[in-house]
Amino acid sequence: MSKSHFVLSAEFAHETNTFSKIPTDFARFEAQDCYLDHASAVAARGDSNAELAGFLDAANAHGWQLHHVLTAIAQPAGRITRDAYERIVGPIVDAARERAATLDGVILGLHGAMVTVDHDDGEGELLRRLRAVLGPAVPIAVTLDLHANVTRAMCEHANIIVSYQTYPHVDMRRTGRQAGDILQRAMAGEIRPVTLRAHLPMIDEVNGGRTDQGAMLPRLARARAYEAAETDVFAVSINAGFSRADIAEIGPTVLVVAQGDLARHRAFAEGLADDIWAGRQDLINRFLDVREAAAVCAAHPYDGRPIIVAEYSDNPGGGAYGDATALLGALIEAGVGRACFGPIVDPETVQALQALPLGTMVDVELGGKTDPRVGGGPLSLRVSLELKSDGHYFANGPMTGGQHRSWGPTVVVRIRDMDILVVTQPAQMLDLAQFSGFGIDPAAMRVVGLKSMQHFRAAFEPIASRIIICDSGALCTPDPTRLPYTRLPRPIYPFDQDIDLAQWRASLSDAGAPADAVAPQADHTDAQATPAAGVPAEPPATPPQAAPAAASKPRVDREAATALLERLAGWYPQLFGATFRPLKRGIFEDLMQARGTEIDEATLKAALTMHTRSTRYLAAVANGERRRDLGGQPVEDMAPEHVVQAIIEVHRRRQAKTDEDLGPKLRQRLARAFEASGLSREAFAGIAHSRDPVIQAAIDAVLTEAGGRTARDEALLRAFEGAKLSIEAFADAYGLDPESARQSIERARRQVAA
Repeated sequence: MSKSHFVLSAEFAHETNTFSKIPTDFARFEAQDCYLDHASAVAARGDSNAELAGFLDAANAHGWQLHHVLTAIAQPAGRITRDAYERIVGPIVDAARERAATLDGVILGLHGAMVTVDHDDGEGELLRRLRAVLGPAVPIAVTLDLHANVTRAMCEHANIIVSYQTYPHVDMRRTGRQAGDILQRAMAGEIRPVTLRAHLPMIDEVNGGRTDQGAMLPRLARARAYEAAETDVFAVSINAGFSRADIAEIGPTVLVVAQGDLARHRAFAEGLADDIWAGRQDLINRFLDVREAAAVCAAHPYDGRPIIVAEYSDNPGGGAYGDATALLGALIEAGVGRACFGPIVDPETVQALQALPLGTMVDVELGGKTDPRVGGGPLSLRVSLELKSDGHYFANGPMTGGQHRSWGPTVVVRIRDMDILVVTQPAQMLDLAQFSGFGIDPAAMRVVGLKSMQHFRAAFEPIASRIIICDSGALCTPDPTRLPYTRLPRPIYPFDQDIDLAQWRASLSDAGAPADAVAPQADHTDAQATPAAGVPAEPPATPPQAAPAAASKPRVDREAATALLERLAGWYPQLFGATFRPLKRGIFEDLMQARGTEIDEATLKAALTMHTRSTRYLAAVANGERRRDLGGQPVEDMAPEHVVQAIIEVHRRRQAKTDEDLGPKLRQRLARAFEASGLSREAFAGIAHSRDPVIQAAIDAVLTEAGGRTARDEALLRAFEGAKLSIEAFADAYGLDPESARQSIERARRQVAA
């Protein structure tokens, strides 16, 4: 009789959008899937499309004693707080430590794109801690999302890594079972698997890993054929990467779980990676702007089935806020009829409508409250209140079928004949029950607007007459050049176009890194790291056919770029002259439209890159100046994270040129940036961080001082409100300067309001 293996399992998943201003604390896990014991996790997820269900399938098939420590899954948002990470990782590691003497294996349902305030590689850190208590002998199996940024540490500490093969993800349970079957063979001593990794210098796979059509289908067929043909190969996974993480180990990977002839298996992985690289310009998706999308919806002939318009860029499933209003506003303006839209994440509006009876006509400021600079600010609408709910529903679609879910308190409001689902908790739309559970039948609509990225297709494609997709400019924009990266390794596509892949791989080997790994992580905020402070170099035009993998384009002449900057200074002295001003988003397109007959596109890209990396330009950004258009007029605020990173970069450059300690000036600038940002200390900590211990110490000192000042301000506010005196009389009674007292009280009020 075969031995009954004792296996430890857990699920801990988060896709971290490091550009989000919303930190992921423990409450955000509690709001979605948080089951902190075996029984509750199994009851909730043990018979659904979830990795835990696959683990249980393997346990039943192989006679394991499975102890599931916990399940903790949160909606994508900003970096995970230290408290949340330790409260989840701690019990997993403690359980492994307590059972180390009898433990035969570990199986974990992870994501692969988890970033915390302390660790750019949240999964790698968890696996490192487990290895430290278990040693090398206990096999560890891991499942990952297809959108994982798989790191060297993950592959070093996990023997087995298996990723989803479908997008939309309809194979989570199957993936859990596959990983469990491989783990069983490893525990029985039949195999000794390792995970090989081939990585690419790209932000992500060009189509995000779509598996309903396109190049991923033949790639996956090659992967399955290799698994079937090679007795020493147990799993091949193709990971598209996750582009909304500002980290060093980012991008697509191919993983091969194998033994035996590892050189040959690694060559196969690199061959699949070469195919991803060769297709890096072969776009399937065509993204419409909001007005184009609304016009298409308004003109679409109704055939009994709806046209679906998916707002990719405000997808809560990728860490966007879910409250962008640009597309909704365009649909209303275009007069689309018999329509529904959802979700709009707006807990303030939901709460305000709770006391009103159904049918009430009410004026609302809907959506756009988290950060109006991305995707649009609040819409002033007069609506009727159609439904109030606690937000609970039972999912029955291909992805989350069998699971109880909740939007939190929810309302449905109507403007003309459009129903709008307004919710408290963010989540992307991927199940018809997310509408139908609240009295909205999407199949009966002419137009269905929803916030989702690809996942919606599993449930909504069968009811659709047509699907179009939209980029509203929100936080999950598919255009990476809109995002303020500071930590990317260089070179990397699409910011760098002339990468020789073979030479890039050779450079890793020459530097002492293994051939299937990227260069070590570093804090890439120097002048050569990436286009600076939110004004990245514009992407090149996409050619109709992909360039060969080994081809390289000629570099733009630096002298030509410098000469063009001199011409720009003559044309636009208010932007490029003696004083530099921050440039508005899309300045490249504006310049090409205004001067396209006089300048070369490639040279302009190079010139803008040089300009925005200069210390003078960064200093303007660091001062928090507003972005300006070609007329020199301020048109939009600079994002706080851009200001902070510019402050840090300017400090580093200036400190390198002097023996004077510039730390006090850095703290002063950071303090002013914090005050101007209007963010909480937690949110500011999420955008202000550095691996440089001196800089991080300055950030921590600023936030500690701000905390003390906030406490003093709030105490002063309470005293002022209790005294019921004028500011002048109150200041006189307490021996304070009236203006200082007024500033403290106003700061406290802003903090309370926030």
